[in-house]
Amino acid sequence: MALSKRVGGSFFGVAAVVLAGACSSDSNDLTSADIGSAVQPLAVSTAVSVEAITVRAEADNQVVVQVLPNASCLLRRPDTKPTDGGLEVVSDPEGNASFHLTTSGPTADSFSVALDCRDISGTSGTYEVRFRAAADAPVLTAPVTRSGTPRPALSGDPKAYTNAELVSLGFPPRPEASEDSGAYQRWLEVVSKPATRLAGPLVVSRQDHVAYTYNWAGWRVDSEPAYTYAHGDWQVPLPLGESSTEGILDTSSLWVGLGDGITPSQQGRGDMWQGGTEHDVYCYTAPHGILYCFRSYAPWVEVRHEVPNDAPTEDGTCCPSITWAMTLNPGDHIYTDLWIGNLSGNANPGLNTPLYAWWYIQNVTTGQLLSQPGGWYYVNPSDQYPQHYPHDPWHGNLAEHDGRLPSFISFTGGSAEWILERTANDYQVPPHLAGFSTSPQIWNAGGWFDSNTSWRLYTSGEP
Repeated sequence: MALSKRVGGSFFGVAAVVLAGACSSDSNDLTSADIGSAVQPLAVSTAVSVEAITVRAEADNQVVVQVLPNASCLLRRPDTKPTDGGLEVVSDPEGNASFHLTTSGPTADSFSVALDCRDISGTSGTYEVRFRAAADAPVLTAPVTRSGTPRPALSGDPKAYTNAELVSLGFPPRPEASEDSGAYQRWLEVVSKPATRLAGPLVVSRQDHVAYTYNWAGWRVDSEPAYTYAHGDWQVPLPLGESSTEGILDTSSLWVGLGDGITPSQQGRGDMWQGGTEHDVYCYTAPHGILYCFRSYAPWVEVRHEVPNDAPTEDGTCCPSITWAMTLNPGDHIYTDLWIGNLSGNANPGLNTPLYAWWYIQNVTTGQLLSQPGGWYYVNPSDQYPQHYPHDPWHGNLAEHDGRLPSFISFTGGSAEWILERTANDYQVPPHLAGFSTSPQIWNAGGWFDSNTSWRLYTSGEP
């Protein structure tokens, strides 16, 4: 059976370009192998018969559907507008978009969601995905299938390598700590196992970690600058949703960062280099009383430019979050390093220009990792500043594409942070800060600090 997929040059518009997909299922219900074929465009002029994806009621189902490759997609109720908000889902280079679905009970009729997708070139597509929940259906799972380059375990004396050598081989930099410290032992655990280094373009995210949300908690230190390295590792939490007929988005992010240490109450710059993982949930209650909850998990990195609209870019702004498709599930162990170094990845404690922003994020549980210098996007009217799009940072000229912080980014290493926060976005209604079913285990979060430094909570009257 052939399905039409329409894509166009505008974000939510539909153009005349038609792609074809195929369905391999002969039954009324789809298996996990057929799951991508249950996607159809919303704006089809003729009726198209598409089977619904059957999921297990009251269970965590991992759904994979075929959409535009390397795209940021907004998952929403089909009777709402994109400006009403929804859940961000990221597709991989093969166009596989993955998210989790739970229902509070079985459904007599099928239900659907819309996916509005856009890639870095501006190509867009809007899709509808239909579901049915049954008490006796198998729980949908998705294997870790993203292609990449095998990275063998580190061989020989782990202390004999320079950090530049480690980075060039696909390993995180070695902590400056004793061998019996927790930081060194966790590093040794990570480098002693083989892993897969992911390939493929990064994706410009709809999420915004730049804006101050005031719903956050964590460690922050600014007493002994300059801070040029931040590390944290944690378990991916399970975000809890809320019941609402309108649909509610609850967001959360765990991240580490380096920067100027400027708070909103202070005047001046507060540019930062930060990254971590996003864990969000979008729930709504159907008229028959069944609660549908959709969850997504993704890593991200971001340069935060504090002063608005003063960047020498086409629109005066910099820089949205960058994300990519990586298999993340609740309970997975995430290992994250961010550092300011030189072109080779060695530390740059003296902040000698140019400054190179490096990052390493690995899902230790699945063995997937991604590491490189840089990770930002802005429309550059000239060749004065290095930019990371539309060039391919994995196959391009390194000198042209080397991860130098733009010169309009003010970085002094004035602070280091380890944060849990609510993620901002550009929707008209701000999301809630997601609650967790269990507290995520956090390792090495206080590695920079003495025993008197404690977890601090920052909130406001916002949800």
